[in-house]
Amino acid sequence: MKNILKDSGIIALMTAFVLSFLQPFGIEQMTDKRMHFIVFVSVLAFAVAVLSYSIARAIMHHSATKTKDIIVFHAVNIPIASAVILTSISWFSWGNLHSAWYCTQGEFSVINYLIVCLQVALMSVFIFVVQVYRTKNRNLQAELETMKAINAHLEERLEGIDAPKESETPQQNFVTLVGNTNNAVFEVCIEEIIYIESMKNYANICLLHNGEVCNHSLRITIKQLRQSLDGFRCMFACHRAFIVNMDFIQSVSGRRSSGYQLQMFGTDKHIPISRTYSDEFERRMGVNQNYAI
Repeated sequence: MKNILKDSGIIALMTAFVLSFLQPFGIEQMTDKRMHFIVFVSVLAFAVAVLSYSIARAIMHHSATKTKDIIVFHAVNIPIASAVILTSISWFSWGNLHSAWYCTQGEFSVINYLIVCLQVALMSVFIFVVQVYRTKNRNLQAELETMKAINAHLEERLEGIDAPKESETPQQNFVTLVGNTNNAVFEVCIEEIIYIESMKNYANICLLHNGEVCNHSLRITIKQLRQSLDGFRCMFACHRAFIVNMDFIQSVSGRRSSGYQLQMFGTDKHIPISRTYSDEFERRMGVNQNYAI
C-alpha cells in the first residue's frame, strides 16, 4: 500500500506538470479558474491512480508491480481518469457535471469522452516511461540488497563453523545411487558431495573426500538423481543440469534478473541458478525479496 500511495503521488505531480505546461482540455480558456482546475484534477488523479492500482493488482492477483501490471494499470486508469477529467471540465466551465458530455446539438455523445481518452492516453505515455524507469531502479536496489544479504549470510555461516571436538563424531548420511548400467552402484556420503553436473545420460559427481576434491562419473539421469537426493535438505537442484550442496557454496555473484552464479568451495566451477529456482534459493538463504520485474 505504501508503494501505491507513493506512485500515485508521483502520477499526481506529473499530471500537474503536464497540465501546467501543455494545457490540454481547453485549459488556456479557463482564465481565473485555470490553477484551481489544475490543482483539482491533480488531486483527483491521485485518487483515481490509487483506485486503478488496486483494481489492476486485483486483476493480476499479486502485489508486486511488473511492467505488464503497469500496462494493465493504464488500461484501467485511462477510461476512469478521462471520465473524471471530462466531468471536471463541465464543473469548471459550466458549473454542472454533464455539459461536457453533450455535443453542440445538446444530445449526449461519447465523442468528447473519446477525445479526452486520446489526450489522456498520450499523457500516459510519458507517465508509463517514468513508471518503468522507477520500477527497474527499484528492482536493481532490491537485487543489490539481496546479494549483500546472501553473501553476509554465507560469511556468518563460515565464521560460525567450529572444528569438531575429538570426542564428537560428525554425523554422516549415505545414499546409494544406482546407475543405468550393470553393477553401476555408487554409495556416497551426502556431506562429501560438492555438486553434481548432468551431462546427457551421465553425471559428474564432484566430491570432497579425505580433504581432496575428486570426481566420479556415473551413468544416471538428473531426474533419477533428484529423486534419490530429494530427502536431503542440503541438496538443491538449482538448474536443470546441476544439483549443489548448499553447505559448499562459497560465494554468490550476479543478479536475480541476469541469473545468480554460485562459486563452490574447492573448485573453480561457477554454477548458474535458473530464474525458475531463484525464489527457492532466496528462501533457503533467508533473504526473499519482492521484485517489480
